[in-house]
Amino acid sequence: MGLVTEAIILAGGRGTRMLPASLFSPKEFLPLFDVPIIKHLFEECIIAGIEKVHLVLSPRKKAIFDAIMSDGNEPYGQSVRKDLNRSELRLVPDGLDLSVHVQKSAGGVADAISVALGHVDGDFLVLLGDNVLLSDDIEGHDHMAANTASLRMVEDYLANGTPCVGVASVGSDMASLYGIAQVNDGSVISIVEKPDKDDYRGDLALCGRYLFPKESSSILEDFSVEEHGELQSIAFMLGLSKTRGLRAVDLSDHSWYDSGSPDSWMRDQVKHMEMRGGASGNGF
Repeated sequence: MGLVTEAIILAGGRGTRMLPASLFSPKEFLPLFDVPIIKHLFEECIIAGIEKVHLVLSPRKKAIFDAIMSDGNEPYGQSVRKDLNRSELRLVPDGLDLSVHVQKSAGGVADAISVALGHVDGDFLVLLGDNVLLSDDIEGHDHMAANTASLRMVEDYLANGTPCVGVASVGSDMASLYGIAQVNDGSVISIVEKPDKDDYRGDLALCGRYLFPKESSSILEDFSVEEHGELQSIAFMLGLSKTRGLRAVDLSDHSWYDSGSPDSWMRDQVKHMEMRGGASGNGF
C-alpha cells in the first residue's frame, strides 16, 4: 500500500435534472455562492495530497472546458480585482497535474471511472463532480480550507489499508433518495440503491467520495455493465467488500451540497450563505 496521489473526478453526466440551467453551464461549473463546484473539488484534491487529477467529461463539457481554459489558467491580469488573491482566479490550483478524458456516452459511475482507469498508476480517489463537502469545523472566510473530505478518506485508508466510501447521515425522511450503506463496526456490509420508504436500511448515504485500489480495472471485469447496468458501481463495491473489505468513512460532520436539482441547489446556496455568516462574496 502506497501513498494516494491520483484522483478521478467524474463530470461526464448530462445533468438533465438541472435543465434548463445545464444547457448553458455544466452543473459541475455552477458556483456554490461565488466559487465553482469544480474549483472546490480541485482544492479538495490538493488538501488530500493528490498530485494528479483525471477529469472525466462528456464531449460537450470538454468543449466548454477548453473554451474556459483557452485564455490560460489565470485569464485576468493583475489589474482586475486587486483585492483577490490571484490563486482564487485560477481554476486549476498550482501543483496539480490535470489530465482530461472524454466519456462518449453516460453509463453510470463505474463506466465513467473506467474511462480514466487505464491512465491511473496506483490506488486512487474518486469524487463525484456535482457534490461539494465542506467541513463544519472551518469558520470565517477561509472557506476553501474546508474541503477536507478527501483528506479524511486518505487518512482512513493509510490507517487501515482498506478501500473506503464516504457516507453521511441524511435522516430517515431522505434515505429513499440515495444509495444507502449498512455499516457494522466501520465496515460496509450492504448497499441498497434508493430503498423504498417501507424498507428502511438506515440513513448513511453514499456522498460521492470513494477510495479504490489500483487493481479496480480487473475487478470491474467481474461486474459487467451489461449485467448490472448503472448499478455496476454498487455491484463492484459489494464485490470489494467481500474480497478486500470496504470501510465507511463517516462525513456527517461536513455540510453536503448537491447540485442534483434546482430546488435542492437553491436550498444549499442559502445554507452555505448562512454557514459563512452572510459574508459578502468574492465576486467570481
